[in-house]
Amino acid sequence: MRHQLFCAVATVLWLKAALAHGQGILPASSEPEFDAGRYEWVERHLVEALGSLGRVDPDSIDEAEDILRWTSVWGDRTWMGIPRPRTDELVVERPIAEWQDPLVLTCIARHHIGQGSMPEAIAAARRSRKFLEGSAYKEAQRAFISAWNSFVLDQGGNYPERDAVQRRAVDDMVTLATSVEMSPAEQRYLSLQLPDFPGAWNADVADEVFVRLADAGGEGTWLREWLVGGYCNSLAWKLRGQGFAHTVPPEEWEQIVQLWREAERRWTSAHTLEPRVVGPASRLIGLSRSLGDRAAQSPRHWFEQVTAVWPEQRQAHYSMLYSLTPRWGGSVEEMLTFCRDATESLDPDARLHALFLDFVSLLVVEYDSDLSFMADDDEFANEVLTLVNTIEQRSIESRAELDRATVPGRDQYEIYTRRIAILRTQQAVYAWWAERFDLARSALLAEDPPLDFERIWRYGPNPEWVAAETLLCSGPTALEGLKGRGAAKAGSYVDAAGHFRAALEQLDGSGLPEREVQQARAHAELLFRRLRSAERDGREPWRAR
Repeated sequence: MRHQLFCAVATVLWLKAALAHGQGILPASSEPEFDAGRYEWVERHLVEALGSLGRVDPDSIDEAEDILRWTSVWGDRTWMGIPRPRTDELVVERPIAEWQDPLVLTCIARHHIGQGSMPEAIAAARRSRKFLEGSAYKEAQRAFISAWNSFVLDQGGNYPERDAVQRRAVDDMVTLATSVEMSPAEQRYLSLQLPDFPGAWNADVADEVFVRLADAGGEGTWLREWLVGGYCNSLAWKLRGQGFAHTVPPEEWEQIVQLWREAERRWTSAHTLEPRVVGPASRLIGLSRSLGDRAAQSPRHWFEQVTAVWPEQRQAHYSMLYSLTPRWGGSVEEMLTFCRDATESLDPDARLHALFLDFVSLLVVEYDSDLSFMADDDEFANEVLTLVNTIEQRSIESRAELDRATVPGRDQYEIYTRRIAILRTQQAVYAWWAERFDLARSALLAEDPPLDFERIWRYGPNPEWVAAETLLCSGPTALEGLKGRGAAKAGSYVDAAGHFRAALEQLDGSGLPEREVQQARAHAELLFRRLRSAERDGREPWRAR
């Protein structure tokens, strides 16, 4: 995180390079729609690009880089069933020595860095530098290439050309961040991507870029203010750490607050200079929450600034929802009201409906993994379960349309399969919490693919307990199983064990498939062990840990 600024500016160069390199899948006519926040247009073109992925000529970096770029940008908007392809693999199938395009070689180096293959990454970066001189690439593209080559060489060791490459990259990045003119579409795109760009740049270089940006004369640009604020915020969190607040020494708190306030000032300036860019205001929601009474504005103020430009911006809604959690002075009722108000007028297909899943995830943390209230709130349970089922069904339909004879088709099939398994896991757990055991049973017994059984504990309960109780509280054993459930909830663990044993006995001659009978018996063994432990120590038997 300390080197966020350097990484962020490198991202600017990458994005400018990609945007400058050709129209690709983004015609110029898209900008008005993009500025209006209608990202469905972009998604539609992404779908078209993914559909043609198997026909991409490896020599055509226009299409390859555009697809890489857009799948990265819209990666968090794929929950309706559009996966991220392993596009890099199409590029790296050809040996490095056969490539002469410096931008392709830089993409190959990035791929190998991600795979931990440093010799291949170094070879691609050095070859990229060789062909960069004399190439027809524009300055922004050349800056992106040199910045990434610098990163690769820095990771790989003390190569003779490293310092020269690094110096050029720093100069180009500072120039770009202080003088570039970008369209509103590019600005919004950049502001959403910059804070989360990964990397581990040389600390001295990151500090130099920061100082040069912070001290740059003349009128500030929104991008410069945005980046300097991000750097201050990164340093503050490095001091703050991820532990509990009381573990931070008092003298360090003052430094942290000073850095946060400087970040607040810079991001506010960025918002003032270009209010159509939602990134600064979106990040100020969380920063204002951290500053509390010392913040210049409330989280709600910055949320309204974002949604005035982009009504369905997901990051801002999540950050505002988190600000309403009980730990930050809010309540479950406020969180639920916020989710309903944000989605009540939306089209059924709108991505923002996933806010309800964010709500459930936050509650798992807030309430020590206890979501039993879902059994008493039918309206909320319906909203969550219907949403998960809708996403699952669309993923199943999309998977069925894939051409598995192609590499992209096979890769996307695997991605969809994994997504469906996770969605079925969520369906089983949330239905179990809501005491809708027939629905939970269907998800638990589903095949092609089966749910991710071990993942259940992430949503609160123990997987074996959920499976056993679901199978015993539904179907022909439901009557005795539900009595056992009620006794366990009341803390009468001996009585619960008796009812569950009676339910097991009813499996004989029940007519259920042998597979289901064997699953119920196997999972019930742990259920009884947990009931005995609960009788001794009083700990609720369903808990994952």
